Amino acid sequence: PQATFFYPPAWLMIPLGVTRAVTWLVTLHLWIGGWGLACLTRRMGASWFGALCGAIAYEFSALIGARIGVGHLNYLLCQAWLPWIAAAYLWSLKRSSVFAILPGAALFGACVLTGYPPLLYFAGMWLLILCIYTVAQATTERWQVARRALIRLIRDRRDRHGVRRGTAASHCAVNAPFDAHAASKLEFQQ
Repeated sequence: PQATFFYPPAWLMIPLGVTRAVTWLVTLHLWIGGWGLACLTRRMGASWFGALCGAIAYEFSALIGARIGVGHLNYLLCQAWLPWIAAAYLWSLKRSSVFAILPGAALFGACVLTGYPPLLYFAGMWLLILCIYTVAQATTERWQVARRALIRLIRDRRDRHGVRRGTAASHCAVNAPFDAHAASKLEFQQ
């Protein structure tokens, strides 16, 4: 379905005319997509320079250039929101409120209104892969915390001074599940 009629930025075509409005829409959405990818890569820990290079590579790739050249406006409008959807997902992981999903839902809604359904499937696939990645990262960090707790426990058992013997061991045994739970919350950069 070509639902771009309901996409608010496309309403620029009414006052500006189609040719001028399409130029503005393409420019605006190239900027939105690049900014979104820069925010996503920063949230995942990239430097500002790395985020800028990633955004430039994303927006001026051959895939995007080919879409501009043949006039696939709906594709260009939708692709601009994909990095924002992924960044909103990562942002919502750090929040404990159920309302944290609202920005991602609003961005997904904007993507729906652009009128290019195949990229919506790609957005879902991208979110699934990102979800698997974040779960794998959390699992890895849990194992690292459990390993550190076990090492502290073994070192404490070897402690022959007797002053702290058992204190750290009981602390590790009691707090290891809580340490693992705390490490399961990923800390992405703001």
